[in-house]
Amino acid sequence: MNENEEKISIYIDVCRVIGRAVVVLKEAGQPVTQDRIKLMMQMHSEQNDDPYMSNVYATAQDVLTWN
Repeated sequence: MNENEEKISIYIDVCRVIGRAVVVLKEAGQPVTQDRIKLMMQMHSEQNDDPYMSNVYATAQDVLTWN
C-alpha cells in the first residue's frame, strides 16, 4: 500500500469510527457532543492492541479538536 492509499484508508476508518460513536450515543439516548465522541475514541483505543486501529482512534481524536 502506498502512502496515498494508506492516507485514504485511515480517512475512511476515521469516518467509520466517528460515525459508529455517533450511532452508539444516539441509540443510548446520550447527547452527541464532541467531548463524548472523543471519550469513546479514547476508550476504544485503550481496549485495542492493533497499532493501525490505535492510529485511527488517535487521528479521530485529533480531527475532533480541529476548528
